[in-house]
Amino acid sequence: MNIFKKISSSITNSLLNGYSVHGISLATSVGVYIAFSPFPGLHSVMILASAFLFRIHLPTVFLIASINNPWTMIPFYSFDYLFGYAIVHDLCCLSPSLTFSASNLHAYWPVLANTLSKCIGSGSICVWSFLVGGNVAGIIAALGCYPLVKKLLHRKHSNLKQS
Repeated sequence: MNIFKKISSSITNSLLNGYSVHGISLATSVGVYIAFSPFPGLHSVMILASAFLFRIHLPTVFLIASINNPWTMIPFYSFDYLFGYAIVHDLCCLSPSLTFSASNLHAYWPVLANTLSKCIGSGSICVWSFLVGGNVAGIIAALGCYPLVKKLLHRKHSNLKQS
């Protein structure tokens, strides 16, 4: 059984077991925000806290938030940074001083500092660009995801009622 059939059967079981279309759509949106969230290491805490505080479907939040995993982390965080850089530096014309540079790291983690300077070129990252980009991209993706998922689940739910 491929992964898409497993996801589809999980959603079908959730709809049959009393979870609403709104609840699963909301859980999907929260999971998308968590996937784009610029707080690495806190995703699991955010998943559990959101499921507990908002009383949403934990398996759905976990499944969707897991699209940001060690294999996809670099593209997600690169997009977050570039999107935030465009907002902070180009759109708002700000030049925040809070940066994370390879030279500051060199005394503590020389291997990480060398890798950072090779990957980025200049060797410094604007922390505000990363934080703003991850949060804004997560909010936009979550808000765009909710109506799409709700529409798809309404179709699936109506097909389940007819059969």
